[in-house]
Amino acid sequence: MNNFNAMKNTFFWGLFSCALLSNVSCVNKVEDEVSESDVPITFSVKTKKVVTKVDNNSFEVGDKVGLYAMLSGETIEGQRYINNLALTCTENSQLIPERVVFYPEGDATLDFVSYYPYQQNTVDEGSKILHIDVKTDQDGHSAFSQSDFMVAVVSKVESSPEPVELVYEHQLTKLDLSLQPMQGEDVKDMLEANPRIVAVGFQTEADFDLQEHTFSNGKNVKDIVVGGTWEVSDGKLTGKEIIVIPQEINNGQKFQIEWNGRIYDCPLPTMDRLEVNTQYSIVVNATQSATHTLEGIVASIKDWPSEIVQETTENEDGITSVHLSVLSFEKSNIYQVHLGGRPVAEICKEYLISPALTATAITVYPTDEKGKADLTQGTVLQILDNGGNINGGSIAWNKEDNSFEYVKGTLPAIEEIYFDADGKVCIEQPEQPATVNVVNYMIRDTRDGLQEYPVVKIGTQYWMRRNLRATKYQDGTKIVQQDTLKGEPGYFYVEHYDLYFYNGEALMQNEISPEGWEIPSLDDWDILDKYIGGDVSLLKAGDWKLLTEEENAKVADANNLCMFYLYPSGQWSSNGGHINAHKAIGLWSWDTENGKIPDNTKFFTGNSNKMLEASVVVTDCDFYKGLAIRCIKKE
Repeated sequence: MNNFNAMKNTFFWGLFSCALLSNVSCVNKVEDEVSESDVPITFSVKTKKVVTKVDNNSFEVGDKVGLYAMLSGETIEGQRYINNLALTCTENSQLIPERVVFYPEGDATLDFVSYYPYQQNTVDEGSKILHIDVKTDQDGHSAFSQSDFMVAVVSKVESSPEPVELVYEHQLTKLDLSLQPMQGEDVKDMLEANPRIVAVGFQTEADFDLQEHTFSNGKNVKDIVVGGTWEVSDGKLTGKEIIVIPQEINNGQKFQIEWNGRIYDCPLPTMDRLEVNTQYSIVVNATQSATHTLEGIVASIKDWPSEIVQETTENEDGITSVHLSVLSFEKSNIYQVHLGGRPVAEICKEYLISPALTATAITVYPTDEKGKADLTQGTVLQILDNGGNINGGSIAWNKEDNSFEYVKGTLPAIEEIYFDADGKVCIEQPEQPATVNVVNYMIRDTRDGLQEYPVVKIGTQYWMRRNLRATKYQDGTKIVQQDTLKGEPGYFYVEHYDLYFYNGEALMQNEISPEGWEIPSLDDWDILDKYIGGDVSLLKAGDWKLLTEEENAKVADANNLCMFYLYPSGQWSSNGGHINAHKAIGLWSWDTENGKIPDNTKFFTGNSNKMLEASVVVTDCDFYKGLAIRCIKKE
């Protein structure tokens, strides 16, 4: 299904000009000093009826097209009567010009060339070449629409009060993608996993000849994030699509898919090129193993004429490069890279805070065979939301004070990395790139079925990105679910919000954290607090409310820049069950040295962006509170 109504097909459009506007000209001087008449040029506004799967075949409010006009017999390389006039779509599908334009006097006729989307930079004088590009991130309505390049041509138009009919035709190529679940896969599970697809190795810029309607000088090979929304249709996932420049197909073009935290390569079938004004349907036979097969390229709707190409290809096992644009970081903030079954690196999305650099960045660190990262040997691959050539720098962390030294890079955003035979990360492709596997770094807790927890790196600390949900101790013993907080060890479950709280007695009874992880100490919390400069807004996510109504009180900010995802989950009360939802949260701390719960632990409220400390014991009682647990990785 195509759910982008900005994918325009063939149209008849019209320009309505206003007779009350002043006689302002956008006409270039032409030979023989052709004069304007008083007849305004108008264009019809109606949609050509075609058989197509594309919905809402119309421009949208705010869309702009560009218009050139030449005296018949002239070319766009010569004298232009109208030079790149912008027309804007308004309500009721009217195209309004930035200036009123008129037919020439006498019997002179005009040839029109119009294109979408509009560019301010006109075709150079004496040229017929328009430089075009497609968006590298088409996962959005506007970006997808702005990638669709169309041209309309009509010749020998005489002066007339009747509107001119312009027929726009697509000049690029559209790829529709679908995932066909293979044996053992369930399409509903696939829909919930929401696989992310990136097109790799495609040219994103080219020159278009407005006279010959041909492309040349294809360049700027970039990854393209595929747009659209998955939905189930005929037993497949459908709805993903991209627009690309027509180009020759070589071994460089492929798709990379992130599915359930693992990266897969899907090369294109053997074919010569992608053709102009053609829609291809690509089906990937999908199974969660090392094999993803492209079934072939078939069909295109009549509105995008194409010949049918029916080929199959075997999928390559493993990947030899990692395209950063395919990494969503949704399931975890860290990906582990494996070579020959052993970890060799981790790729992180983290928030860096220092006098030298404060920014969200994608970094890579080498790891030992046990997966422990060498944080002194990091590379900053991308500083996000910064288009400068400052990437590729080094980052080295000091665990003693949780700080880093940063050496600024000189490269544009690094979009692709490789690994050599020794597992060393390479920004440039080595002669023999190693085949690697890339998977999300998740805490896999198998005590009661399977619980997976995402991980986030903040400074030198590795934290769970969500609260603990254990119902058994580490040795497999059940934690008893309780309804009343009265000092008996147990956990408390809030079904409405799917929340888990634990009392201190449960913590004292047995080891509750997943293996390799632990309840943070007060020192751990203080290290985190120092790194964020005492600003808890960097940890908070979701909508917070005031815990206590105070004079002139305002809810403190929550921007979650550190991607800690601290939500105001509340706590379990001794007399009211679940309390303080949306207003606060308390998180347990542990005194590792003495093997006990400290007298105070950390609380966070909507009133403040400070870490607060309060007693772990219920007021006026001799038993512990019911709080949430957020674990930290053991050293």
